[in-house]
Amino acid sequence: MKIEKKESRLLLIGPFPPPVGGVAEIFKILAEGGLANHFDLHKINIAFRKQSDLTKGSFTFRRAFIALLHCLWLVWCMISFRPNVVYLSFSPTRWAGLRDALFVAITYKMGARVVIRLDNNLLHEFFMNSSPRVKRRIGKTFERASSVHVQSEIIRRNLRDLVPDEKIRIIRVGINTDFINSIRLEREKNFSSNKILYMGWMILGKGVIDIIDAFDLIAGDFPKSELVLAGPWIKKTDKRVIESRLDLSPFRNRITVTGAIYGKERIKALSEAFVIVTMSVLKEGQPIILTEALGIGVPIISSNYGSLSTVLKHGSGCFFVPEHGSAEMANYLKMLFQDNVLYQNMCNHNLKLFNDHFTHHTFVDLITQDFLRVLQ
Repeated sequence: MKIEKKESRLLLIGPFPPPVGGVAEIFKILAEGGLANHFDLHKINIAFRKQSDLTKGSFTFRRAFIALLHCLWLVWCMISFRPNVVYLSFSPTRWAGLRDALFVAITYKMGARVVIRLDNNLLHEFFMNSSPRVKRRIGKTFERASSVHVQSEIIRRNLRDLVPDEKIRIIRVGINTDFINSIRLEREKNFSSNKILYMGWMILGKGVIDIIDAFDLIAGDFPKSELVLAGPWIKKTDKRVIESRLDLSPFRNRITVTGAIYGKERIKALSEAFVIVTMSVLKEGQPIILTEALGIGVPIISSNYGSLSTVLKHGSGCFFVPEHGSAEMANYLKMLFQDNVLYQNMCNHNLKLFNDHFTHHTFVDLITQDFLRVLQ
């Protein structure tokens, strides 16, 4: 479907790397993945440059000032660029949610269609625990939206009391295939049969200690095995706890903590991974790292959270473990190390799943189709 030039202006409001995070990666994919073929594209980058700001929802004058600047920037873009569609990610926290509600109000009042993205399963809980005034604000925000994008049927069901079902679209995130192909090429040269990779925020909520526990349970039986923990430290208290646990590991010399890695370092780490693990207890959607695991054909061992059960099937390309299930993770690691046929079958399953559903072409096409729909 072709749209008129006057209806082809799109404004993206979201975080863009750096720093690298799940939502930032999604907006980068959208900005670089083909939307410009359909729309005149403009963006407002609301990323915090300090990693310590990423998970904090508390009020500070610094954050309030930055939010005010972003609102003024949006007003200027609405006047000068005159977008027909504005796409933004809604943050289900008190102060970031207020900022995003202001974005939606400004956009709506100035005549553009609003499409909201939700990347986790936190909105329903945030709404239920909010004051009546905040509940009214959230309700008004989503009433103004022409469409709401989520990653799974689970999140969709949880929103039905808040958002009309006809507004909700399930659109799973895709990964840039050029990036995936660069990892696959490196993998042909660097593949390791012993590296267990965790890549994500180094916080307790991501199950980092449980992953270390699982590694300690199998490291003695597999003397060449290694654990790589790649990601930024977010909270000082969590860093102290995790480092104390690392110091207690009898296999500390086989555990590498890289910190945040980008570009070629990230490609190298992914290309060397034998298996990718996570044990999050957070109400996330689907972390980008797990979609990358599908793309490069790596088995996944993960707690069953967010939208994962609607995408992955236990025993095919993934093993699900309970929260804090270190013993279960250790058993599945042993199975993968010992059974090459099982390992290859899981790799092939994930490659096919990625090619069928998770390329950036599929992702951008679905987003584009919905933007065209709301413009009709």
